[in-house]
Amino acid sequence: MSLSITEPSDLFVRAAVLRLRSAPGVPCPPTGRWAPWVVPCPISDEEISKAKDRKHHKARMDQRTRERLPVLPVLADTVDRRRRAAAELLAAAEQTRPGDLIPDTAGALRGAVAPKAAGHLTWAEETSTGRRRNLTYEESEAFWAFTAIEVLRLTGIRNEELLELTHNSITEYRLPSTGEVVPLLQVAPSKTDSERLLLVSPELADILSTMVRRLRVGSGAIPLVTSYDVHERVWNSPMPLLFQRDIGTEHRTFTPTALRKLLINALAGHGPDRFRRHCRRRGTRGSGFLRPLHRASRGDWLDEVVHAATAGTAGCPRPRGPGWDRSARRASGC
Repeated sequence: MSLSITEPSDLFVRAAVLRLRSAPGVPCPPTGRWAPWVVPCPISDEEISKAKDRKHHKARMDQRTRERLPVLPVLADTVDRRRRAAAELLAAAEQTRPGDLIPDTAGALRGAVAPKAAGHLTWAEETSTGRRRNLTYEESEAFWAFTAIEVLRLTGIRNEELLELTHNSITEYRLPSTGEVVPLLQVAPSKTDSERLLLVSPELADILSTMVRRLRVGSGAIPLVTSYDVHERVWNSPMPLLFQRDIGTEHRTFTPTALRKLLINALAGHGPDRFRRHCRRRGTRGSGFLRPLHRASRGDWLDEVVHAATAGTAGCPRPRGPGWDRSARRASGC
């Protein structure tokens, strides 16, 4: 039997576990024939503590964030230009007849003849290779990658909290002193089991309004979709989630895996080199660096907003401690 020991503390943990496994068979206090061989565990709690390792791991994560934070505006500008280019290409292709060259593509693309394709999809064909491209899917992927990166950048929330944002999460508060209306974003309890209210900046308000307008096309209301909680293993009630998309004739929410692939694809071919190297090295955590340091500086007037946030929201259950069930809040649609 071979053991892979990376640190001395790992050896201490294995020895302590072996000692504890054999301890239940020893009476306490030791009596009888086992008494001469019974001794306390020679490994103390301090020797097997992982507190220092956790601090070092946290320091390495913070260092990676500090290294990538200066080029975060470059990433935001890159995905924005990608979104605009995909939207312009789709609009030009929709006005082009099948078989004709698409304008402003230097003759590289032409409208594809796809008699069996769905009517709501727009296809193009590369003139050099003949490869077909789904321009509707490319525009959708570019848009949602842009909005996901911007919301993560401007709020600092986690991926799980991002996918739980609903139309009802956008709320407002009127300052009693000046009567000014302050837009707020209500974040559902996640890792810390605590509800938060974040101040919505003008840039974030523009992103959220763009998402709402896109989802309201057609019926005028944001569709209600169900989502599956991979941690609690339950299906949530239908809610007007902001991160949802059309798949065929259905509206479906983004799953954590779909969001991760969305960000990795956006970074693989369009992101800065520093981000791309990070994604190739750790593809399963390609969106971890998008958690920026909290940059919001609170003014005097914001203290009133923070005080109002602690009072709770009418009709929404509040956290009850570490064992609080988050499904209760989701079911209320808050």
